[in-house]
Amino acid sequence: RESNGHVDPMKQKVLRAIFMETTRINPPGALVIRYANQDFAFGDYTIRKGDEVLIQISSNHMNEKIFPEPEKFDPSRFLSANATELKRTILTFGSGAHRCTGAMVGPLFSQEMVSYWVNNFDLELVPNHDKPKIVALPFTQPLGLRVRVKGRRPTDLQKG
Repeated sequence: RESNGHVDPMKQKVLRAIFMETTRINPPGALVIRYANQDFAFGDYTIRKGDEVLIQISSNHMNEKIFPEPEKFDPSRFLSANATELKRTILTFGSGAHRCTGAMVGPLFSQEMVSYWVNNFDLELVPNHDKPKIVALPFTQPLGLRVRVKGRRPTDLQKG
């Protein structure tokens, strides 16, 4: 409501924090497959060269030492003094040479889309007193989340 036009996505710190917290709880990619390029020991196991290794890159996302009350949706985590350190623990798009090609455009598109909705429409949860239930089918998702578009906000052209 403070803006009468487009807001640069890089200035939308709260929206970016909401995106980070959403993908922390519900990552688009939780697992990656890699192949061992040499034999090595991992705990009590021996991994041989060529073995397929399934890595859960989202394991830190629910670690309560890193994220107190990890099941709680709390975007303010990514607005705090240690937000930069927390962002380094979120691997929703993988990392390194095999990082998802959508790692940069995914967040940008999501922010732009949500920004457009909240800057151009008045929305409300339906019914507005209930919270959606979170379920895993197999990915975490809200069940019963419904949003009503109450109205379109007037643009400068409509005002004049």
